[in-house]
Amino acid sequence: MLEGNVGLYNTTSRIPFFENFAPDFRDGETFFSVFAIFFPASTGILAGANISGDLKSPSTAIPKGTLLAILITGITYLACLWFLGATVLRDASGIAGVSCTVDCPFGLMNSYRVMEMVSGYGPIIIAGIFAATLSSALASLVSAPKIFQAVCKDKIFPLIHVFGKGYGPSDEPRLSYFLTFFIAVAFILIGDLNAIAPLISNFFLMSYTLINYSCFDASLSKSPGWRPAFKYYSMYVAFIGALLCLVMMFIIQWWAALITFIFVALLYGFVHYKKPDINWGSSTQAHVYKSTLTSALKLVATKEHIKNFRPQILVLSGAPHSRPALVDFAGNISKGISLLICGHVVLPNEQSGRKKTINSARINKIYELMSKRRVKGFYNYVTAESLSDGAMSLLQNSGLGKLKPNTLMLGFKGDWQSCGGSSIIDYMQIIHDAFDANFGVGILRVSKGLDISHHITEEELILASTSKSQKQALTTAAAQSKKDATDEGAEEEDVEFDPDEVAMTTFIGSKRLQRNKVPEVNRFHQKQKKGTIDVWWLFDDGGLTLLIPYILSTKLYWQDCKLRVFLAGTKKGELNKERKNMATLLSKFRIEYHDMEVIPSFGKAPSKNSEQIFKATVEPFRKHSTGSNSVDNNMIISDEALVDNKDRTNRHLRTRDLVCEKSSAAALIVMTLPVPRKGLPAPLYMAWLDCLTKNLPAPVLLLRGNQESVMTFYS
Repeated sequence: MLEGNVGLYNTTSRIPFFENFAPDFRDGETFFSVFAIFFPASTGILAGANISGDLKSPSTAIPKGTLLAILITGITYLACLWFLGATVLRDASGIAGVSCTVDCPFGLMNSYRVMEMVSGYGPIIIAGIFAATLSSALASLVSAPKIFQAVCKDKIFPLIHVFGKGYGPSDEPRLSYFLTFFIAVAFILIGDLNAIAPLISNFFLMSYTLINYSCFDASLSKSPGWRPAFKYYSMYVAFIGALLCLVMMFIIQWWAALITFIFVALLYGFVHYKKPDINWGSSTQAHVYKSTLTSALKLVATKEHIKNFRPQILVLSGAPHSRPALVDFAGNISKGISLLICGHVVLPNEQSGRKKTINSARINKIYELMSKRRVKGFYNYVTAESLSDGAMSLLQNSGLGKLKPNTLMLGFKGDWQSCGGSSIIDYMQIIHDAFDANFGVGILRVSKGLDISHHITEEELILASTSKSQKQALTTAAAQSKKDATDEGAEEEDVEFDPDEVAMTTFIGSKRLQRNKVPEVNRFHQKQKKGTIDVWWLFDDGGLTLLIPYILSTKLYWQDCKLRVFLAGTKKGELNKERKNMATLLSKFRIEYHDMEVIPSFGKAPSKNSEQIFKATVEPFRKHSTGSNSVDNNMIISDEALVDNKDRTNRHLRTRDLVCEKSSAAALIVMTLPVPRKGLPAPLYMAWLDCLTKNLPAPVLLLRGNQESVMTFYS
């Protein structure tokens, strides 16, 4: 009684229960400051989840164990509070007959030993405190290291992977145990647990906030993979729980909440920046899919308008690492504004006739290469008996909804004179099919060619790097490629592993490869030298021949290249008028250009040099009246064909003369692509393209739209 203990069945007039029922905060304490100190006592709610890997049936054991633990501890805490409130006064002096209201040494508000005082046997309370402390400490010492071990194994953060090592049959994280122990000891040495309790409470509340919000976000994404087994789960309860935890953090101690937020934000920012190669199947991924699908469906319902035209490019690159310069050039056009698809036609094996397969491991490697080269696009492949059939499949089936390509881009066929008649016909047929499918067509030619796969052998590729890690990566990629092919159900003997694909992908950035073998690899993967983009707009194709060079001139790699426009004049005496009209037109189209020139001399005869180049180019395909001809009949250029197309030939040769004269210092030359009319011999068409672009000082893009307008006066 002297220390405030009146007992449960006291006969005095003072009944502590009713006096103690209402709060009586003192010394600046509030409900939330008391809550912050008490809260760590209930942080074992995740103990079961933290050791889920050690449970036989986690989906059953965790809900049952957690709810029972909450119920039992809740009843225990409430019972202790009620009994203490009913038996002990708030303030007591410890002297018989002397009441106390100020600076009292005993009572609920002043003594930490009231539990020991009211118990039947005091030492058992001390033993209980030790047992409860040890059990809570052991729960944290066991669960926290296991979570930390999982983080270390994922190698999300640097310099901590050593703590991911496990020992024994249970893979125990012994190093993490020691680390956790030393951290706990460091906090104990502070000597004032009430001072660090608010900070601990904030970190726990933040973890509960993130867990609750993660559950809510996973439900909101409507991913079929998110299937909560708990019968009474509700996404709205999870959201309210996250919100309450967040509010409590700031109410308890706003500065501690800010510290917690900054710490978590730094961790998130680091992970977001580093982008570790780990796939957790996060709800963010599900949200991206959902929002993409929703946007694609909205786009389908929206009527197209000329103002929103974008050059969505299907580039026939084959495997992207075979023609990196072509992919880079197309990526320069589409990056940040439109769609890019790298199309790959996989032909049957020449020896066995079997169809090749491209498995998921190889596709992932291709996307890895595109990511390293900062190419924002997609990869799509088809298997076909011929290149033209495969290209037609890509033209018809690439894309989704309104996200479909409208411009075909391919490299110039540099070996057309020696590759055989069927290959040339296939190449010309692809251009025909593209125009028939309402595609614009672009053909890129660089001086040393675009296909780098034949410049280097498999052995040289493997030796391109002497690094042990790179050799190991190559071996692993090869093994994984074969394994994945087998896993996907293909017979291992039918799956051809192409070492060039893995090697090219692995060593495409090798300095030795770039310096000694393929200097053109990064031609369009770097900032272009100061110069001009010369546009030879010879026919009205809807504006694509103007739009794409203008888009290029706005990109980072091409921003030092000014636009120059060359036009074919009609009448010599009206050049100024035509130039003025064209300047007005370009101004209305809001095409910024550095210079413009109207050329009246397209009707002149070509130079003797150009005529000789053309004659030498077509000579192997000519049919002579005498002598044998080894050329396939489908590849012969007859006298009638030359006579019928003489005017077009002369115009193309004259264009070549003018381009050599006017664009000798250009960084890029863009010319209107000649249309391959039906019935035109394929070698004659290829000879035109060859003569137009041969031995020019800069890369040449032959480009033509599909006669549909792609630009408008109105903004």
